[in-house]
Amino acid sequence: MNIISWGSSIILLIHPSIIFLGFGMIIWILYPIIEAAGQTVIKSIVPFECQGRVFGFASSVESFANPLPSF
Repeated sequence: MNIISWGSSIILLIHPSIIFLGFGMIIWILYPIIEAAGQTVIKSIVPFECQGRVFGFASSVESFANPLPSF
């Protein structure tokens, strides 16, 4: 999901357009829904004993990927 939002932000900076702006706004509106659906799937698949490690690993990967768009 982050790749899609980064890509739409980069395209909007290169070529400003109301269509790209609308696309980016839709992505930002849908982002919490998609994130909640992903966590629900993880909670239903991963055993309760391992959920903390899985969510911790996912959080560390997301925090590692945050500085990439600045480059």
